[in-house]
Amino acid sequence: KPMTVVTQFITSDGTDNGDLVEIRRVYVQDGQVIENSFSNLDGIDATDSITQKFCDQSKVAFGDVDDHAEKGGLKAMGESLDRGQVLVMSMWDDHDANMLWLDSNYPLDKDPSTPGVNRGPCPEDSGDPVDMEQNYPDATVKYYNVKFGTIGSTYSGGNGSPTTTSKPSECPGDDLADCMSMCPTEPLDIFQGCILECQDKCT
Repeated sequence: KPMTVVTQFITSDGTDNGDLVEIRRVYVQDGQVIENSFSNLDGIDATDSITQKFCDQSKVAFGDVDDHAEKGGLKAMGESLDRGQVLVMSMWDDHDANMLWLDSNYPLDKDPSTPGVNRGPCPEDSGDPVDMEQNYPDATVKYYNVKFGTIGSTYSGGNGSPTTTSKPSECPGDDLADCMSMCPTEPLDIFQGCILECQDKCT
C-alpha cells in the first residue's frame, strides 16, 4: 500500500535559523498517522527521534568510530542543509553487502548477540543482487507528492499550515503534484495533455 514518510528537522529555537537539534519521523497510511517506535537498547536512552545525545550514545553502545561527531554532529548537518542539498530517492540493490546492514546480521564476522549486529529478521544469505536482478528485472517504485513546508503542514493529521495554495474547485487532487500523479503515463500524447491541464488548473 502507498505510504507517506514524513521527516521533520527540528531546531533549537523552532525557527529556520536555529541549530538542528532533532530529526523526527512519522508515517501516514490509510489516513492513519503512525509515530516512530522507541529505541530499546542497553546504553541508549529510550527515544523515538535522532538527537545528538542519541548519536553519541549509539556510537559508544555499538563501539563505532564516532565519525558523526568528528564532522560536527547535528549542528554541522543543519548548517549543510542551510547551504542547500539535493534530495535523491532511488530503488537499488547492494553489490557490496547484499543490504544485510539494513535488516539482517551485519557484519557477518561478528556475533549476532553483539549490540548493533542484529538489525532485522532477514536471512544472512538474502539480498543477493544477482537473485534480485534475475527474479525481479522489472521491479519499479513510484515516489510522488513530494512536499516541504513548516512542521506538520505537509500531511493529513499534521498540525501546521500548508505552505502552498491550491484551487480545490478546479484542481484534481490536493495540488499540482497530486494531479500529475493521477495522469495516465500511456499513451504519451494523453499523458502530456494531462500534465498541461494540471498545470493550467493547479497553478
